[in-house]
Amino acid sequence: MSIYYQRELTIEQIYKVDYTPHPGQRKWHSSKARFRIGAIGRQWGKTLSCGMEVLDTVSKKPESRICWVAPIYDQTRIIWELFSKLPPAIIVKKSESRLELDFYNGSRLYCRSGDHPERLEGRNFDRVVLDEAPKLKRQLWENSITPALARRKGDALIIGTPKGKNWYHELFLRGRDPGYANYDSFNFPSSDNPYLDPMEIERARLELPDTVFRQEYLAEFLGDGAGVFRNIKGCYKGNALGRPAPGWRYTMGVDLAKHQDFTVLTVLDKNKHLVDFARFNKIEWPFQKARILKYAKKWNNSRIILDATGIGDVIYDDLKRAGASVYPYKFTNESKKVLIEGMMVDMEQNRTSYPNCPETEVMVGEFEIFGYEMTRAGNVRYNAPEGYHDDCVIAYALALFGARKPQYTQKDITDDGALF
Repeated sequence: MSIYYQRELTIEQIYKVDYTPHPGQRKWHSSKARFRIGAIGRQWGKTLSCGMEVLDTVSKKPESRICWVAPIYDQTRIIWELFSKLPPAIIVKKSESRLELDFYNGSRLYCRSGDHPERLEGRNFDRVVLDEAPKLKRQLWENSITPALARRKGDALIIGTPKGKNWYHELFLRGRDPGYANYDSFNFPSSDNPYLDPMEIERARLELPDTVFRQEYLAEFLGDGAGVFRNIKGCYKGNALGRPAPGWRYTMGVDLAKHQDFTVLTVLDKNKHLVDFARFNKIEWPFQKARILKYAKKWNNSRIILDATGIGDVIYDDLKRAGASVYPYKFTNESKKVLIEGMMVDMEQNRTSYPNCPETEVMVGEFEIFGYEMTRAGNVRYNAPEGYHDDCVIAYALALFGARKPQYTQKDITDDGALF
């Protein structure tokens, strides 16, 4: 006989909240498909809905095995903490180190991050929730989760906000195809949540870039990469880097790094076309400064827009003393937002270009994967996906910023020393 309490509780009793699903949530709950894919806007209530589904499984199937997978550890821990707040009569054992919870009837919840898919191999689950699924790897779904559901004939709730057209989009299309009876797909914009103030959605529409709003709040699948930079291939012009033209003014963007990341130099001409590019790392600061000065001299003593955050402030002072025409750009979340969104507009409107050549392959690759995340406050934070670089993006955006302001001088620098 099980050592756990032999009783069945309703979801409301377990959570001790009055869970009244709105119409979209009721539609989600009513599906009987084995694999449900939800393309869902922000603040719709997808985490709560799937949390209730997990508890429904627990209450109806003793000794069930459930796994909640999120892209990174911090997100996984949030889910674990949410469930661990259930009363002791429900949660009889907690493992904070393993992020596991044992329920009153022998069921167990595993909270796992998706950054190491191989760690999920060999498991057997009755239900899996893939949270923020578009940020997870195809390998996790195909090599880890699908086999883990086979033995117990488990099901999967695959939820998230779209991020381009990837493996998650492929599953979504299956749910719209009558030939895949086990799949069901749903598209819920944020506005479907009647408890969300419409003014908050309108604020987001006015303040966010159009592509970000459409993905995050309308839950649309957009086709160009991560949804930040668009028209990437449309900005190709020529197939080779350039040479200095007498009398032309050039602008160089410099993103600094020493060990893990790369220092990148991008040089644009007066038409905002990339004419030179350099990328290097593991070089001591004196040699980096010498290389920056060499490139600036080559390009008619080009102006330099330098990432002056952290050590960059010291490098800026040294370059200034060396006679370079250098201007600092200090990064905050807001100043980075200004920089990136300016680059987005220039690319979408074909106001910048770069050659399609071997030297630019790494740079264009960074453009394609560069993304963003939404903070809990509803703000956009731009960055590369975890484990990738964005040095080329920042250097290019700095050069574009300088090229847009051909007449600025030291007086344009704000009081805190940041141009933005």
